Amino acid sequence: MRAANGNGHGQNLARAATAARNGLQTGYVMITVQPGYEMKVVEYLQMIPEIIEINPLFGEYDIVAKVEFSHYAVLNNIVLKKIRPLVGIRDTKTMLTASFDEDGKKKGPPQ
Repeated sequence: MRAANGNGHGQNLARAATAARNGLQTGYVMITVQPGYEMKVVEYLQMIPEIIEINPLFGEYDIVAKVEFSHYAVLNNIVLKKIRPLVGIRDTKTMLTASFDEDGKKKGPPQ
């Protein structure tokens, strides 16, 4: 399973900086799964190349998938055509990371 490897916050910041330089944005897909389908869904998610990290959770959501993408259309395709149709998926919530421009204003991913 692709997951955080324990190298800590510094490695995540370095990866985020590299992704930003490459024109990529980061999103998190919070996934609710039908009981008993957790491992099968994780196996399917591992086959999606844009998903760079997968973590099972306790609580309201069962899985969080970290996604890198270049445009909203790419993220839209990943969520609507690759994640939501999977057998066992009950619900998804997608959260996008924010970045700031030189003036301190939030900016989003390219349209």
